[in-house]
Amino acid sequence: MNTDTGERVVLPGAWHLEFEHAAGRAASRFLVGLRDDQVLRASPCPNCTRILVPPRNFCEDCFVPTSDDWVEVGPEGVVESFTFTYARFSGYADPPYGVAYVRPDGATTAIANFVTGVDFTDPAAAAARLAIGTRMRAVFRPDRAARITPTSPGPRFSEEPHMAEELDLPLVLRRRAPCLAEDHPGVLSAGGGPRGGAA
Repeated sequence: MNTDTGERVVLPGAWHLEFEHAAGRAASRFLVGLRDDQVLRASPCPNCTRILVPPRNFCEDCFVPTSDDWVEVGPEGVVESFTFTYARFSGYADPPYGVAYVRPDGATTAIANFVTGVDFTDPAAAAARLAIGTRMRAVFRPDRAARITPTSPGPRFSEEPHMAEELDLPLVLRRRAPCLAEDHPGVLSAGGGPRGGAA
């Protein structure tokens, strides 16, 4: 006998977890470099020659250890994708705010972080300012910490189109229309982001 009524029950719950975990060898070295040297570094893959940022201990495409001879990338780069939100999330800054997935010059992959210098109160204007291919620059705060989180004093990306003009680089490589994320009202996103980048 089938007793499925189709009704789905939702159970309330809350998780409030505070914890610490080891960042690991590659992430620790990368984060200390951000804090102490104000540079973005990447790990080259000796097999496929991709330049991976943030650095990894192994290449996820080739499954071989990456080189310990890291290279500096950026601090300028291009937007691969972006998102901004008007919804409030616990532990994050008050909305609206934006996050861009930026591929630093000299790197094959991209890194995400918060964007400064863009007014997010007008979604269409903000999306135009963060169009795929827009030139960005990593900006390091004076009170740096060895971490990248919404509330930590790590580097942020800042839109500086004049940087691209001064460097004689194209402002826009390609454009995609922004779309409202169906599953998350209040979150606007564009782009797909390259494989292998994370923050």
